[in-house]
Amino acid sequence: MKIIMKRLLELEDQTISQVIVDKEPICFALENGKTGNKVKAGLYSVGIRQYRRINDLYERTFPTKHRGMIEVLSTEQKDCLFYMGNTKTKLKGGIIPCTGVSLLGNINATGVKARAAYCSLYNKIAFPVARNEVKIEIIDNGIKAN
Repeated sequence: MKIIMKRLLELEDQTISQVIVDKEPICFALENGKTGNKVKAGLYSVGIRQYRRINDLYERTFPTKHRGMIEVLSTEQKDCLFYMGNTKTKLKGGIIPCTGVSLLGNINATGVKARAAYCSLYNKIAFPVARNEVKIEIIDNGIKAN
């Protein structure tokens, strides 16, 4: 399975991307760009992380479906997890899937229906990720907002 995360628009504080799984557009995503926590463009493995506080929270929120946090395994970026949220205050170097994005000027954006997008993406990729069958390609195609 291959995930493509195509960066579409770089704002001052965030980057908006499109997430495509096996050639099917699934959702959009927000990344925090201001702190330098974005993963560099390239091809990476994707894994499951089953520890830390956020994993415990998701296990309580989704007791029958959660198998661990989906993580981009980069040698340079630590803690690049897919997780729920909708604003830059929730971004801590991770990736927030969302069904749409509302721009707030050229500085940042808010994700729309982040929980629904996260669940849809998670349900599609969690089992293949657990079997080490998933790669993610991050592509910088973004236009910088002025």
